Amino acid sequence: MGTVDPPAPVIKRAHMSADWLAAIVLAGPAAPASAALFCVSTSAQLQSALDIARINGENDVIRVRAGSYEVTGSGFVYESTAMENHDIEISGGWRPYILGPCAVQDATPWTTVLDGNGDTRILSLRIEGSSADARLSRLTFLAGYVGGFNAGALEIHSVGESGGVVVESSAFIANESSMGGGLLIDVRGPKVSVVNNVFVANRALSNMPAASIVNFGGTDNAVVFTNNSIIGNELGNSPVADAAAVYLASPNVIAANNNFWDNDGHDLDTGGSGVRSIFNNNYQSLRPRGGEYLLDNISVQPAYQEGLLNFTPVRSSPLVDAGTEPRGIDPGWYLTAVDLNGAPRKVGPHVDIGAFENDTIFADGFEASGPFSSDDRRRAE
Repeated sequence: MGTVDPPAPVIKRAHMSADWLAAIVLAGPAAPASAALFCVSTSAQLQSALDIARINGENDVIRVRAGSYEVTGSGFVYESTAMENHDIEISGGWRPYILGPCAVQDATPWTTVLDGNGDTRILSLRIEGSSADARLSRLTFLAGYVGGFNAGALEIHSVGESGGVVVESSAFIANESSMGGGLLIDVRGPKVSVVNNVFVANRALSNMPAASIVNFGGTDNAVVFTNNSIIGNELGNSPVADAAAVYLASPNVIAANNNFWDNDGHDLDTGGSGVRSIFNNNYQSLRPRGGEYLLDNISVQPAYQEGLLNFTPVRSSPLVDAGTEPRGIDPGWYLTAVDLNGAPRKVGPHVDIGAFENDTIFADGFEASGPFSSDDRRRAE
């Protein structure tokens, strides 16, 4: 009996019909008018969408339906051609509604899991176009693995001199490699923004178990690493001297409102050159190189609400209202609309430190439970 090809992803053009546009409005901002839209619900469809996107000569928006996606072989791969100078956007949490198969979107990453099963890297993007942007959001990268010096979960390379990268509102959990276990970005664009993510229990044998982000090229290039939670990331038995959970390197680095705790080695290394602004973070150890601009950082043992993978600070925590808001002079620094559990991103006079916001004003209010808690509501601490 012959083999049967997997169903193709649903592909739409953003301008195709009033019904499709109405469906997109339900989910938030519409895709660019010239974009190809893919709605995928299986691993085979996701790879098929990536294969089409790499050569179709259009901006591409890939919407991944809520569910679990097993990664096999060499993982999900996107390798654009030099002529494919177009943007790619991949996001999770999509669900069907009356007017379309990917019409409404969950506010959190927890419902869309890309699972490497401890066997393979999860997703690799190589962008050849000179000005192509990449944006990823609302995805959980679980148990990716690479034996060499590549990311276990998500790896992004770009040779363009003007394209940007955004990784937002995603979770990197229990991924492993020799270096850069959770996230590895090496680009040459104007800015990389890594905003409102959680990195927990990732592992690297030598260095950077949570993330390595490098963006060199022009003197104005920047790495913006804000409102992330970096918790319990581990080094193997062969760490390099002065290893750190997160490494950021660029002519301009902004690290603000991040919650680092219980990581092996240093929490953060912002490189030895350039303008390095380190504001309102909670960390145990910063690798000292000299020349960093430090302001309003703290070092406190966090106390969290109950719930597996819920790192929302209790109301009495020093993390609450201890962050700072973006400044207009800092490119690529912004606040998301909601935190990693779908609560409003800013409650009170200032944003909280980390990817999770305590969404009660008063200590006797009620708070939503964590993403894997069985309680529907629980009284605030």
